[in-house]
Amino acid sequence: MKKKTVLLLLLLSMTFVGHSQSDVYSFFKLIITNPQKQILLVNWDGAWELPGDKYNKALSTSKFIESIAFDHGITINSSKIKGLFTFHYTNRPNPTLMQYYTANFQDGELKIPADCSNIGWFSKEETLKLIPYFEMKLVIQKILSEKKKIWGGAFKIEGTGKNRSSSI
Repeated sequence: MKKKTVLLLLLLSMTFVGHSQSDVYSFFKLIITNPQKQILLVNWDGAWELPGDKYNKALSTSKFIESIAFDHGITINSSKIKGLFTFHYTNRPNPTLMQYYTANFQDGELKIPADCSNIGWFSKEETLKLIPYFEMKLVIQKILSEKKKIWGGAFKIEGTGKNRSSSI
């Protein structure tokens, strides 16, 4: 199974060869749960969403995931890849590879990252109500409903911010 995952990652990353490096990147999103089964969300640019960051740093995947958690004041364990999705934004020249990981809260005090206005733990139901993005809600539902699977797919996203629409 691990060989298939690595092969899939290599194939997906090869689709970006030939594109301008400044326009092509992966974006990581973390579904971090605490012992009460709540999900960590941040309020970024007026919308609640999963913690994440653009992966364009010289770090291993595991160190990068740990750095995202650290930026939120916490440490995590048991991080696992759970989704690989290509997002085709109509207002951008190149697609974005979105990588979704799950992880368990280990320790720490929540800290609001510099580019966010709030942070908190929410139930799955609250999470799905608060997040305004159809595609993110769908990914979260799939990942949390069948935890042994690694999901994949592609979304076409038109518009920007909360006023965008998505299709699968």
